[in-house]
Amino acid sequence: MYIRTTPEELEDFSTPDFTIYNVGQFPCNRYTHYMTTSTSIDLNLDRKEMVILGTQYVGEMKKGLFGVMHYLMPKRNILSLHSSNNMGKDGDVPSSLGYQVSVGQTRFWRITCPLHGTGKTTLSTDHNRLLIGDDEHYWSENGISNIEGGCYAKCIGLTKEKEPNIWNAIKFGTGNWALYSKDVLENIVSDEHTREVDYSDNSITENTRASYQIEYIPNAKIPCVGPHPKNVILLACDAFGMLPPVSKLTLPQTMYYHNITSNTLVILEAMAAHGVKTLIYSSTCATYGEPEKMPITEVTPQDPINPYGKAKKMAEDIILDFSKTSDMAVMILRYFNVIGSDLEGRLGERTVNVKFASGKPH
Repeated sequence: MYIRTTPEELEDFSTPDFTIYNVGQFPCNRYTHYMTTSTSIDLNLDRKEMVILGTQYVGEMKKGLFGVMHYLMPKRNILSLHSSNNMGKDGDVPSSLGYQVSVGQTRFWRITCPLHGTGKTTLSTDHNRLLIGDDEHYWSENGISNIEGGCYAKCIGLTKEKEPNIWNAIKFGTGNWALYSKDVLENIVSDEHTREVDYSDNSITENTRASYQIEYIPNAKIPCVGPHPKNVILLACDAFGMLPPVSKLTLPQTMYYHNITSNTLVILEAMAAHGVKTLIYSSTCATYGEPEKMPITEVTPQDPINPYGKAKKMAEDIILDFSKTSDMAVMILRYFNVIGSDLEGRLGERTVNVKFASGKPH
């Protein structure tokens, strides 16, 4: 799953940069302080060691080191991304991979930045495009690079017709014939006599996995590097089917998220550095979205529907989380500055029996 060393590199190999001790299903002691299960992934950055107990998922190793990269790379001004990447065969303008891509985007770079199981591997493994990687990347001033040497695909319901590149990448018949391969299959069910895999069987779990070398994808770009993406499309896990295939975020909307969330973090860091213990935060009733009942009370659910309300809700969550881990006293005030108010009560709350200086009722 990692980038493999060359024979020349092995000749000069001495001390590893990082060591993983993976003992598979051997459990940790769940009665140890802070342990709640028999599974544990422990990391020591000083000793550059990781110990994995009580799990046989190959992904624990890759995600463990990816966590290390989340710590190390920002120190070098490099962004670590949980993303997939591919590139048009013309190799011209970079772009980003999302949930769906229009015909006009066929020559561009794509980047996907979603949660687990939202389609990164499937969407990036396109026979019309060059595959850079399906899961873990760096984004530096020089462009995008893959930090892995393989892919880790979900394979529940896998068929040759639906995903031929992934099907064919599982070598020596692990998927299409039988289990005789150096590739890895997890949580799959196979025939005990023929060893043929049944990818439709989810009796163990829906999270069935296949791990294979990226070179097994015929259109993989080796080395797995590329220029800067032009666009970034985030994948969401939409359990209710309510989101549009692609929802474009405009620059002004992006500024709401950047200014509000980033500046909130800056303020909190400055307050902590100077020992400020009290914060009264000016938020907005836009965090309520379109409430089902009026008037709005302290228990009204917050369900923002626009970037301003969503960004303010993020800032509130950041502040509340910060206060839980510090001795800072916090008060959040939500105003009707964006929802507004009108005489018909269609927006916000109508103020009754209040007059302006002119004497006209409000």
